[in-house]
Amino acid sequence: MIMRIYDLVEQRLALPGDSETFRSQKTISTILMFVGSFFTLINLFTFYAFGLTTASLIYAGLVLFILVGGLIIVASPRLWLPVGLLVMIGIIAFALALHVVSGGFQSGMEEAIWMLLSPIVVALFIGRRYVIITLVFYVLGVVTAAYLEPFAQTIAPELALNSRMRIAATNLILMGVINILAIVYLVGRVEYYRQRAEDLLLNMLPGPIAARLKESSETIADAYDEVTVLFADMVGSTPLFADLDPAEAVDWLNEVFSMFDDLVEAYGLEKIRTIGDNYMVASGVPEPREDHAQTMAHFALEMLRGLQEIPPRNGKRMAFRVGINSGPLVAGVIGRAKYQYDLWGDTVNIASRMESTGAVGKVHISQATYELLKDDFACVSRGQTPIKGRGEMATWYIVAERSRGNKAS
Repeated sequence: MIMRIYDLVEQRLALPGDSETFRSQKTISTILMFVGSFFTLINLFTFYAFGLTTASLIYAGLVLFILVGGLIIVASPRLWLPVGLLVMIGIIAFALALHVVSGGFQSGMEEAIWMLLSPIVVALFIGRRYVIITLVFYVLGVVTAAYLEPFAQTIAPELALNSRMRIAATNLILMGVINILAIVYLVGRVEYYRQRAEDLLLNMLPGPIAARLKESSETIADAYDEVTVLFADMVGSTPLFADLDPAEAVDWLNEVFSMFDDLVEAYGLEKIRTIGDNYMVASGVPEPREDHAQTMAHFALEMLRGLQEIPPRNGKRMAFRVGINSGPLVAGVIGRAKYQYDLWGDTVNIASRMESTGAVGKVHISQATYELLKDDFACVSRGQTPIKGRGEMATWYIVAERSRGNKAS
C-alpha cells in the first residue's frame, strides 16, 4: 500500500529530465507534507482538549496551509521547489506563533521545537543549496522567540503542570519520530548508493580485484603462468543487420551476449570485455585454476550450441568464429576515471589470431591449448596455419567433449 502511494505520487510529479534522485526527493518531500499535516492534527486535538483555543486555531491554520501547499504541488509539479520552500518557511512562522501563544520557553510545552523541522526536511529532501534559506528563517525565529519571551509569559495559558508535561511529551515524541524517520531514510539512501557503486564496480572489475582496489590505490598488475583466453567474433554483421532497425539489432545482440554472460557465470569464467561484436573471456584469472583450458573448451562449445537455440531473425542466424589459446600473461587494472581489467602478453595475441584465422561455427585452438585438452576433447588437426607475426603454427579444431560429466549444470 505504501509503495503504491509512493509510485502514484512519483508518477504524478515526475518531469522529463528528472534524475532518479530528484524524483525521489520530490516524491518524499510531498508525501511528508501530507504526513506532517496528520501529525499537526494530533497536536491540534491535544491543545483543543486542554482548552487552548488560540493555539488550536493556529494549528488548524497550519494544517490547512500544509495541505494546500501539497495539493498545489500535486496539481502543478513544476511548482514543487518554490511551494515546498514556502511551506517550510511557513512552518517556522506558525511554530513561532504557537510558541508565543503557548507561553514561551518557560511554558515547558516545547512548541519552538517545530521550527527545527524545516531545515531538516530541506537538507534531506529539497536540496542542500536551499538549507541556508531555511536556516536564516530558523535563526530569525529563535531570536524573535527570545525577544518576545516577556510578552509570551504575560499571555501564558493557565495549565496544570501535568497538562504542560503531556503537551511537551507529545511534541517531543512527534519530533523524535520525524527525526528518527529522517535518519533511517538518510542511512537507507547512503546504503542504496553505496550498494549501487559496489555493483557498478563489480560490473567493471572481478570481485577480488575490486576488493583490492578499494583497499589500496596502488597499481594492480599480476603475472599468471597458466591462463586460457577466448575470443569470439561475429561473422558478416553488416548484411546480417541490414534489414533490421537499430533497436531490433541491439535487442538481438543483447539476447546473444546475455546468453554468453550467463554461460560465463555458470562456468566461473571472467568476461574481460565486449567491443562491438567481439567477445573476450579468460579462464584462470584473477583466481588461478587447474582446469582453465577444459572449462574454457566446455564454455566455447556451449556458446555455439546456445547460438543455435536462439530463434532466427528474418531467416538469419548469428555466426561466430571462436579462437582459444593458453599460456602465461599479465592481468591488471588500467585507467583512473574509468577502470578496466585487461590482459596483456603473447598468449592474448595468439588467442586473437586463433579467432581471426578460424572457421565460422568452429572452435579454433593453438597447440598449447590442444596439449591441455587432447585427453578430454576430440580434436581434429588443421595442420600448419599461417599466423600473422608468427609464421606457420600447428592448430586444431575442437569437435566435441569426450566426456560431458563435468559440464556446468
